[in-house]
Amino acid sequence: MLLQNVAMFEGLSTVEQARLFGSMEKITVEAGTVIFNIGDAGDAMYIINRGEVELFASTEEGERHLLTILKEGEVFGEMALLTGNPRSASAIAASTVDLFKMGTDTFSQLILENNTISTYLSRLLCQRLAQTNSSLQRSKDSQVKQVLEELSTLPELLQNTILMLSLLPGVSPSFLTDYFKQDAAIQQIYQYKSIYKELLVHEYEAGVEWFYVDPAARLVLRDMYASRFGSSQKEGVLDAAAAYFLAQKQFRYAVQTYIQNEEWEKACAVVEGEVDWDTLSVEEKEASGLLFATCPKDVLFCHETVLFLLLEAQTRSNPAAGFSLVEDALENIHLYFSDQQATRLYEYAAAFSKKLGYQQKALEYLNMAYSFASELTESSSRRQKTNQGEGQDREYALSKLNFENMWRLARAEKAGQLFNKNGLSILFTILFSCLCLGYFSQAEPFPGLSHKGMLFVGLSLTAMAFWIVNVIPDYIVALLLAMSWSLTGLVEMDTVLSGFSNPVWLYMMGILALGAAISHSGLLYRLSLHMLKLFPKSYRGQMVGLMVSGIVFNPLLPSSSAKVVLASPIALSISEAMGFANRSKGSAGLGLTAMVSYGYLSPFFLTASSLNVLAMGLIPHLSVSWGQWFWYALPAFLVFTVGMFMANLFLFRPGSEEKAMSAAMLDEQLTILGSLTKEEKITLWTMTGTIGMLMLESLHHIESVWIMLTGFSVLVITGVLDSRTLKSGIDWPFMLFNGVALAFATVAFKLGVVKWLTGLFAHFLEPFTGSPYLFIPAVAVTVFLVTFIVRDDPAVILLVISLAPLCEQVGIHPWLLLFVILLTSDPFFFTYQSPSYLLAYYSTEERAFSHRQGQKVAICYALFAVLAVVVSIPFWQWIGLIR
Repeated sequence: MLLQNVAMFEGLSTVEQARLFGSMEKITVEAGTVIFNIGDAGDAMYIINRGEVELFASTEEGERHLLTILKEGEVFGEMALLTGNPRSASAIAASTVDLFKMGTDTFSQLILENNTISTYLSRLLCQRLAQTNSSLQRSKDSQVKQVLEELSTLPELLQNTILMLSLLPGVSPSFLTDYFKQDAAIQQIYQYKSIYKELLVHEYEAGVEWFYVDPAARLVLRDMYASRFGSSQKEGVLDAAAAYFLAQKQFRYAVQTYIQNEEWEKACAVVEGEVDWDTLSVEEKEASGLLFATCPKDVLFCHETVLFLLLEAQTRSNPAAGFSLVEDALENIHLYFSDQQATRLYEYAAAFSKKLGYQQKALEYLNMAYSFASELTESSSRRQKTNQGEGQDREYALSKLNFENMWRLARAEKAGQLFNKNGLSILFTILFSCLCLGYFSQAEPFPGLSHKGMLFVGLSLTAMAFWIVNVIPDYIVALLLAMSWSLTGLVEMDTVLSGFSNPVWLYMMGILALGAAISHSGLLYRLSLHMLKLFPKSYRGQMVGLMVSGIVFNPLLPSSSAKVVLASPIALSISEAMGFANRSKGSAGLGLTAMVSYGYLSPFFLTASSLNVLAMGLIPHLSVSWGQWFWYALPAFLVFTVGMFMANLFLFRPGSEEKAMSAAMLDEQLTILGSLTKEEKITLWTMTGTIGMLMLESLHHIESVWIMLTGFSVLVITGVLDSRTLKSGIDWPFMLFNGVALAFATVAFKLGVVKWLTGLFAHFLEPFTGSPYLFIPAVAVTVFLVTFIVRDDPAVILLVISLAPLCEQVGIHPWLLLFVILLTSDPFFFTYQSPSYLLAYYSTEERAFSHRQGQKVAICYALFAVLAVVVSIPFWQWIGLIR
């Protein structure tokens, strides 16, 4: 059976189905086996792959009553997960049954990320309720008979009083006196208290005497009132009671009077017209809002004040229900809501998502709220003339595409901050920047620097501080830095913008576009599964498979983040299929192997990371082809790859817990994905051709930038890359940052800052310049030290432009220095240092490995990175990279 044959999963894409299958456990149950009993805690739901399952209810006498027989493709056990209540039925295998078992975490993530699943479960719940309707009707008939018997023993006035009270949430004696204009009703209530005790409740609420009809009898008595007195008199009672409650400032009871009788429009009118909400406490507002929890959606969505009152109440009392409500509202956004209301709904959706711990959803909805607000401000007149529904649907789809993995990136980014972004850190950053700019603009220039050079250093240190604390986005800091060069007269505008006309910038744009096509098509996921099939299904076999697949696919996607986010969940699925516990040795070995092979081999392939291309563009006149790059890096690649694999194998030997993985899991995931789509075929051939042409550049002599842009053009012309994918798939903020980064090097050279920086590093490294066996490890250690403070792209930029001029003095090729910096600039001794490490950690929901396990691999990474470059020195001398 395939997951697409299960009605519940019809709305999922093939990639989503394949990933879902990897997170489920396949079990076989013999005939007569109890799968779960009534009253058990609901910890999983089940999908029948083969066989039949019987569901039983229990009678009061303890006898089993057959409810239904479920067959292949049907789902059971999901209601206990939805409600959190114990199992309401027992499930027994009627024959030998093959089941897919889905745990609570997977189930929760599934229904929150897929509206079609929620819709299916709602429909299923209605069907299950319909099956029990006849039983409920019999119970109601029995209850009516009992209430009638008790009511018939009372005087007529008391009967009418109780029937009238069934319409109300409760009343005080003063209300009865005012309404009936006599005390007889009150007297009879006290006189016959022992007889009507099953119908009317008499108690004191906050010191006030109070009467209300027992909820168990309320529905029956309310129907009897309507039959005896008619709907007109009923409406009069409700209006009179609501008016009385409002006069007494009892707003909640006025609203409850109408809601109890399903007069939802009148209840909404009270909220919108009669209540001064500023006079009510937070608790009163919350209690009033929650009264509308069962209001029909078509009524609720037409009353903005009521809807947002309920949503606000649910943020504190029941965020899960609030999340479900706001998602229903967003599904109907073009029917009921204005743009301003839509923005507010997306903000509530983000708040609920955050409370529930679903960061991906929170980011998605925050982005939508921002997009709506921005578009509303900039083009409100145009939006009023277009089909609002279609535009919003497009915007939502685009946002979901952009933020599919954004929650992981956000968590990794937050965890990777050296300093927490708060008021104090921002204040210190601003103070440091002001002092820095003041000093470097007024002080006497350092030896070797001009006044312009001093100001450039001050501006650069200010930008560095803002990058470290992450006060504002990196690319905005970069653009402001570039603007400051022009406004302060450091260089001409042509120089400021020179990075955007650099061929390297165009090359990066092309490679990111090709990467977007691969990432969005799911092609790499498919190819990774095929690669893993080739290797033994044992622990060591799959570790080799993860390592080899990382090697093969690294050059295809120029983003270490995207590759790690792809590979880590696959490794976790393999771990679970082998029965490894979370953060066990087996789980850590697979997870960390995937992280290293997909995220840390990028320096060995030119197209494996856009940072490789950027770094090469920082060194004037440096041009290395794809084939040359790999050839130069080959010995280091072999030492590092084999060393890291053996280290993982040694550190995380699973021992007796190891068991072979069933090949069926990979086969089933590939079956779910189906055959290659047209887009995947075009992407595969284009990428293969592009990489092939880059490898053969020394033969055909076509510039790599034109090869990359040709592949880019093919994907656009064939429709694989449409305008939406281009906008969302290419990291344009990153491209803006890169344009400024390339200009940074040019400006620094012109102002003599590079020469000054080189002098500083030369003084520090002077004891090691006599031998490449000393200098190259010293550079690696220097990089490790710098990345404790400055990380990611800024660290690489600083180090490359500062150390590159030393190459001539030491007698090494600039590429060699560049390679050492790239290889050693992503350490994870501490978790904040490495985005790749944090993405691997959070992409597996923190289940694959612990930070302590990661630190062991971090030490190995540093050792084998240094060993790899030291061992490669004789090879580099042989091919002429070291004189």
